Amino acid sequence: LEFRRVLFRSVIGPSLLDKNEDEIFKAIKVYQTGEKKNVLMKDLISKMPDDEIRSLASEIALLNKEVRENK
Repeated sequence: LEFRRVLFRSVIGPSLLDKNEDEIFKAIKVYQTGEKKNVLMKDLISKMPDDEIRSLASEIALLNKEVRENK
C-alpha cells in the first residue's frame, strides 16, 4: 500500500491521491498526449489504450477510497 502511495506522488507523476476515477484518467492522459512532460510517465503509458488507462484509474480510485476509509 505504501509503495503505491509513493509511486503516484508528483515526484514520479501526477498526484493521484484523493482523486476520483475521471480525475485520475485525465491526469494520466495529459502525460500520454504530451500536454505535460515527464519522461517516466510518457514511457509507462505511451502505448496504453484508453481502456487500460481507465482500468488503472479505476483501480487507483478504489485504492484511494480504501485509504480514506481506513484512516
